[in-house]
Formats: sequence, structure tokens, C-alpha cells
Amino acid sequence: MHRFTLRFLIVLMVAGIPALAELAPVGVPVPVGSWAQQFRESGVGEFDRLEVRMLTDGVHFVASGFMSLASSGWTSYLSETDPLLPVASGPAVDQLVFDLHFSPDSTSTPLAFEFTAWKTGSLLETANLSWDGSAWTIATSSPNCPRPVPEPGIMATLMLGILGAGAFWRKRSSNPE
Repeated sequence: MHRFTLRFLIVLMVAGIPALAELAPVGVPVPVGSWAQQFRESGVGEFDRLEVRMLTDGVHFVASGFMSLASSGWTSYLSETDPLLPVASGPAVDQLVFDLHFSPDSTSTPLAFEFTAWKTGSLLETANLSWDGSAWTIATSSPNCPRPVPEPGIMATLMLGILGAGAFWRKRSSNPE
């Protein structure tokens, strides 16, 4: 009984830990004339603009880069100042699924690109992604993304509640009626 209670309390505490910034591929690359990979951006809080910049010579994004944006009001276009910079923007969201289309049309071609997420002009996340022909490597950083920190009073109340519950269960199990 005590082990179950302890495990239950640990699960409750871990469930409250905020998610870290994450840009992750979804599924496997898909050949669509060129080739495409679906991605999910989440964990940086709300963002309203995404950008991708190809770092590999001879490889480029097809059309405006971003396709199949899974959020209402989001559009993709090429930057006015840099026609090789695909941009997607829309109302602030905290998660977005999208496809990126690449050319040449072989998934065996290695490539690398930079991804950035923005909120009203402030950089939230930068990620460098590389495809080696069979798998993605993703290195992310969140230079300006504030990490949520629980207030000391909340943590103290949580600890007192856990200690009180533990004392109650211990007393109850040692004094069977």
C-alpha cells in the first residue's frame, strides 16, 4: 500500500514539470515529387512566426517551404528581405504541426537547415537540423525563452501536503481499528 501511494505522489509531481522546448519530426519522410517531412513545434510557449534557412548548398525548400500548416489563420510565404527564407506566421499558438518539402527529390541526400520560432519579434528558439540520409539530428536552444519557475509558497504547500498525507497514512496503518 505504501509503495503504491509513494509512486502515485511521484507521478503527480512529475506530471507538473513543464515541457521543454521541442521541435520534433513526426513519422517518416514522404516522397511527394520532391520529399517532405512533417514536424511538430511545441514547448516554447506561444509563438506567432517560424522561419527556416537552408544551410546545405544545392538543396532548397520547395515553394514557400512550409506546407500543410495545421492551425487556422497560419500562412506561409517567402521573406520580403530574403527570397530564400521561408516564413510561416499566424495567430499565436503553443503547438503547430507542419510539413517541410525539400529538393532534390532523394531522401538519401544529406541536408542541414536552421529553424527559428518567434513571438512578436522576440526569438524563442533556434534549432539546427541535419538529415544524414536516414535519420534527423536536432540541436535546439532557447536563448530568450523564460523557464517557468514554481513559486516558493506553492512548493512549500505541496511539500507540507505530501508530508501530511504520509503522516496520516503511516498513523492509519500502524493503528488498525
